[in-house]
Amino acid sequence: MQKPPLFPAWLLLLCLLLTQTTMAQAPDDWKRFVASQHKNSVVLSWETFAEYDSKEFMVQHSVGGTGWTSIGTVAAAGSSGTVNTYKYTHTTPTNGINYYRIMLVNQNGRNQFTKVIQLEFEEKVPIRIYPNPVLNGILNVQLDHDEDITIFTRNGKALMHKFCAAGKSKLYVNDLPAGLYQFKAGDEVKQFFIR
Repeated sequence: MQKPPLFPAWLLLLCLLLTQTTMAQAPDDWKRFVASQHKNSVVLSWETFAEYDSKEFMVQHSVGGTGWTSIGTVAAAGSSGTVNTYKYTHTTPTNGINYYRIMLVNQNGRNQFTKVIQLEFEEKVPIRIYPNPVLNGILNVQLDHDEDITIFTRNGKALMHKFCAAGKSKLYVNDLPAGLYQFKAGDEVKQFFIR
């Protein structure tokens, strides 16, 4: 029986060195990448297990899943053997399905992408008042949750305070003179006119 040829020792050593060099320069191992809607923004967060010569993360967005646009960058840790956490807020998502991915840019110019994730975004309108200007003495209010509301003059004097349930309500403002007013519900303030 014939013995298989011996693998030259120098070739084995070269393979080991190349493997170690490649592993040392390998980009991050992605631990987690998630997106969630927070009010009218999308918050992206991701974690890496380790980083080797990382430079920055480019946050990319797409409406159809192709044709990516870079919407921001986040500085990377550089070289780290620990878990690193990152966050980015996209303040102008599109109503409907949004696609996101993160591109890691390394010092050596090699890039690595996360998986693509999608999020169905629905713009939240916590306060809607109409018509504006008010013509018939009735201000229609639409709230996404129960709220105490206050109407102020433009100088900050409170004129009306009322509890409004979630959904649509009518406020009768026909006793207020024509002019500019502020409508406040929670932290949201909107201006409206009475003619």
